[in-house]
Amino acid sequence: MSLIFQKNWFWFLLGVIMYINTLGHDYVVDDLIVATKNSLTEKGISGIPEIFSHSYLYGYDGREDESYRPLVLTTFAIERSLFGLNSSASHFVQILLYGLTVMALYKMLKLLFENRSGYFTEWIVLLFAIHPLHSEVVSNVKSRDEILAALFLFVSLWYFLRWINDSKSIKYILLAGATFFVAALSKESVIPAFILFPVIYHLKNGFYFLGMAISSLVSGVPLMIYLLIRSQVLSDVLIADPIDPVANSLVMYDGFDRFLVNSSIFSKYIQLCLFPVQMSWDYSLSTFTLEGTGVSGWIGVVLLISVMAAMVFGTLFRKEWGIGAVLFGATFIATSNFFFLINCPLGERFMFLPLLGIIILIVCTLSWVGDKLNKPVLLVSIIGLSAYYIPRTFIRNMDWKNNLSIYESGVAVCPGSIKTNFNLGTEYLEQGNKAVVKDVWFDKAIESYQKCLQIYDSYSNVYENLAFVYGEKAKIAQTKEDKLNYLSRANDLLGIAIDSLGLTKRTLFNNRYYTLDELIKLEENSENKAVYLSIMAKTAAKVEDLTKDDLHRLIYANYELKKDDEVVRLIKDFGLQFKELSAVYLEFSKKYFERSEVEKAITIMSIYCSLNPEDISSRSNLAMLHEMTGDLDKAIVMYEDILKQYPDQLHTLELYNNLKVRMNK
Repeated sequence: MSLIFQKNWFWFLLGVIMYINTLGHDYVVDDLIVATKNSLTEKGISGIPEIFSHSYLYGYDGREDESYRPLVLTTFAIERSLFGLNSSASHFVQILLYGLTVMALYKMLKLLFENRSGYFTEWIVLLFAIHPLHSEVVSNVKSRDEILAALFLFVSLWYFLRWINDSKSIKYILLAGATFFVAALSKESVIPAFILFPVIYHLKNGFYFLGMAISSLVSGVPLMIYLLIRSQVLSDVLIADPIDPVANSLVMYDGFDRFLVNSSIFSKYIQLCLFPVQMSWDYSLSTFTLEGTGVSGWIGVVLLISVMAAMVFGTLFRKEWGIGAVLFGATFIATSNFFFLINCPLGERFMFLPLLGIIILIVCTLSWVGDKLNKPVLLVSIIGLSAYYIPRTFIRNMDWKNNLSIYESGVAVCPGSIKTNFNLGTEYLEQGNKAVVKDVWFDKAIESYQKCLQIYDSYSNVYENLAFVYGEKAKIAQTKEDKLNYLSRANDLLGIAIDSLGLTKRTLFNNRYYTLDELIKLEENSENKAVYLSIMAKTAAKVEDLTKDDLHRLIYANYELKKDDEVVRLIKDFGLQFKELSAVYLEFSKKYFERSEVEKAITIMSIYCSLNPEDISSRSNLAMLHEMTGDLDKAIVMYEDILKQYPDQLHTLELYNNLKVRMNK
């Protein structure tokens, strides 16, 4: 057994086996960013040059964001060329990469702790490989960035340790720098890990200036090259939007209040590292609040101070546990929210690398206690943790099988999280759209969205989606009364989003137009119909970039509301922008003519004729309208203009001659 335990292939197989039950899983949560809805990875290998010349999210939403992770997207592009869009292939690659990462970790730690007897290194790697907290990273293929960053960091540190043991071999320095550069291309959060190189050198050899300088350059030079390339690629990066409280509730607090709530989050991180129970894919608003912080916040403060002290004293006194503390601090700092806020208060994926530091601290502590007590404390503890971690990992993996399973588990663990409820509601909506019996799913979606509004009533996306569900229920409603009821609810919800929250998304306007159209068609009460027409007019008037559909609705609603002056003004001010509405202008000019409102008919017909000079009949009718108002000179000029262009127009010629006769009498 001891020989197997010390074989590289054993650790690779262990990593693979721990996640073998994810092979049949779907793409879930935000896998669409890299796989299903990324225009660059969809191109396959041919898209790789573009991947390296754009930011991480460019292929997904077309914007240059602040992240640059081309290596990750490259792996998905290669996958697409080899296997097409295939979730099983993506999970297979993910599992293999995790196995390689565990094996690389073992090889690196064997050199780092080469003076340690027994199974010290093996216990660290074992706990890392089987820990349930890694389930999100391995099961959610979007988190491949975490795996690749860790894999190449471990390889880089292995080469660096080879150089420490053989300082004459320059190739190890070059390989260490190259692989650290590749790690940075995988994910930016690995950048602070550059400090590990001089710290490890100091642990091994003490403080020697030349050695420390070279150690710093090993990671420093490739880091500078990466940052230079990144700055060139992201030179046109868009300024990030302010952080939404929905994404990170910490933005709602300031000063010490924010620090205390974040300390509570830190204590949750440590709890998940030690005892990974009650895990969720999301911990957004309002999972962590100032009111709910209590003792956990102060526990977090104590833990934070303890880790910082371990980093300082462990490094100064060249203790092995100091490496664990520095590893944790260096890889956690970027996502900690202590120095700057990110779009997430807590993410299990963020602990992929920091967890290793915690495990090193745990194993060092248990080993020390065992030595003091002369008892197999470490062995007993490892057996106990393994007995819990291994089955818990397999169980947690199944939560990630599809969106429905991961969202339902998220709500079960974090019922107060607005995003867990929102995403579950959206999944229920999608299930309802696919199902034969839709009502059950739609009702579940409504319940989830209503929970979101109880948590935070300013989350605009909830109003839009909830209105859409009511619109879908209206389509399948059995009675006219139910249809009106559902459509009325949808209209009210969209009104909150547009009128109260001031949103101007085109989809919101389109959904409200559809809802109002249906209400106006179904409603028999004239007063209610007038209310809906008024709402339609007010809604269309809020549009920032007016389209032909908006103008058409404005014209129609104001006409039905008998606001004739507004109808004329709209056509006069905007009519020339939208030739596509010519038939509408012609229709309304006829309506006003039939109502003997000739001046209005003239104004609108003039706009129509300006857009359609080839319509001789309408131009002649416009001249006739001027005749009716007594503006004979204007009519004569118009007839003459037509006859100059079209001398064979006999009807126009007849009208012209008749008018001339009248004027000469």
